[in-house]
This record gives sequence, C-alpha cells and structure tokens, in this order.
Amino acid sequence: MRPAAKTVAEGDHAAAATYLMHHARTTSLVVMDVQADRPVAIITTADIARAVSEGKDLNEIHIHDLLTTRPDPISAATPVRYAAEAMLTAGVRQLPVIGDGHSIGIVDIADILATLPGQRMNWPVPDHPAG
Repeated sequence: MRPAAKTVAEGDHAAAATYLMHHARTTSLVVMDVQADRPVAIITTADIARAVSEGKDLNEIHIHDLLTTRPDPISAATPVRYAAEAMLTAGVRQLPVIGDGHSIGIVDIADILATLPGQRMNWPVPDHPAG
C-alpha cells in the first residue's frame, strides 16, 4: 500500500482530478464521499483518457460520471491474498485502503505482485505514465 497522494470528491470536476494527478505525479486518486467521509472509488488516468477520447469536457463533467466501478475499500489489515481476490472479483487494478474508517491509501496490482516470494520489484517509476 502507498499513501494516497490526494483525494477528490465525487462531485468535483474531472479537470480538478487531472490537475491533482499531474501535480502529485500520480496516476490515481482516491474518490471520497464527503458527506460520509469515506472512500468510494479510485479515479485513474485511464478514466480521464477515456473521457477525453469520447469528447467530454473535463471542466463540465464530474468525477462520479467517469467512475466505471466502485470497489469496496479494504482495511489496512486485510491480508494480501484477500486484497488480490477483491481486485479480481471487482475487475480492478487498484483499491482504496481505509484505517479507522478513513482513507489512508491505495493498493494496486504492483503492490500485490511485490509481495510474491522471490520477487524484486524495484522498478523505476517513470515521470509520466506511458501513453
């Protein structure tokens, strides 16, 4: 797991998510339900790219309109195996992680793979995601 660089609200414009991802140098953000103060999804650069390719105006569309899945957050104490099963079941590569009911980070498939015995996952992180 890694700490969430930033979070966004479901009702924020997609342009705000794009701005935050760019400046935080990340490819995903935790999406929050601000009324319940809990994570409800992850928005990724792929979600943004899909919206742009469909001709959507990122200053007009809201984040909740772009979310294709809403995987349940997992606890920071969730075993890696169960996190992997949750990803497979939901068909996602990232999950929000909560601790004490609040968002604390993101776990992604690379984090899961890094836990496999004998794996060395010290890959360099590119400045910009591959396009």
